[in-house]
Amino acid sequence: MGDHIRKRRLDLGLFQKDVAATLGVTESAVNNWEKNRVTPYFTYLPKIIAFLGYIPAPYDKVCDNLVENMRRYRLTNGFSQEKFAKLIGVDETTVAKWERGDHKPMKINQEKILGFLQR
Repeated sequence: MGDHIRKRRLDLGLFQKDVAATLGVTESAVNNWEKNRVTPYFTYLPKIIAFLGYIPAPYDKVCDNLVENMRRYRLTNGFSQEKFAKLIGVDETTVAKWERGDHKPMKINQEKILGFLQR
């Protein structure tokens, strides 16, 4: 992720402080991201994606696995498991169990998830 942010920043001729102001983070956060010391917290992903103008790997991969696609959608939209669970009307522990592979969504929940993925 950091390489993408750095390349975009340099392409635009911006300083790290400019990117930090755009994303609502500290300059040191941008520095740490660009040096791949830390990965941005998921709540910043929507702003980072908007800044980049595209969804970077590994968040850009759509696959045949519904739960993995749900997780990708959730993260790229900055939703916590709790917030996403509320959106589809299930308990947050249910979403966590799906993502860990402990359970598979029932058909009715699969349809709710697909509804979000098709937006």
